[in-house]
Order: sequence, then structure tokens, then C-alpha cells
Amino acid sequence: MENNIIIYSISCPYTNEVKYIGKSKDFKQRIRKHLTAKLKTKTSKWIHSLNVKPIFEIIDEVNQDN
Repeated sequence: MENNIIIYSISCPYTNEVKYIGKSKDFKQRIRKHLTAKLKTKTSKWIHSLNVKPIFEIIDEVNQDN
């Protein structure tokens, strides 16, 4: 649906601990950006330190007009 925002989590693939909660209009594009980000934020440093892909999970989808 248009005008929807995806609320998502990023979890550790080893412990299943949720490390990040985010939102995006384009979930697939946001995943790509997380995986290719420069090492400037705590989240990007953590993702790159894993050496495996973290778990990306959609938590909710909400209408941005609400």
C-alpha cells in the first residue's frame, strides 16, 4: 500500500537479541543501505562486525497519515 511505513527490527543472528528498531517506506532498500553503510554509526559498525547477515524482521506496517 502507498503511504505505509514499515517498522522493523535488526537482530543478532547468534543470540536473537534485537539491536535496532527502525522505520522505512521501502524496507528492501533500507536493508541494502544497512548492509552497505560506511562504518559511521554504532549500528553499521555492529552489522559489519558480525561477518554474517543480521536478522531483519518487519514488526508492523502503519499508515503514515495516522
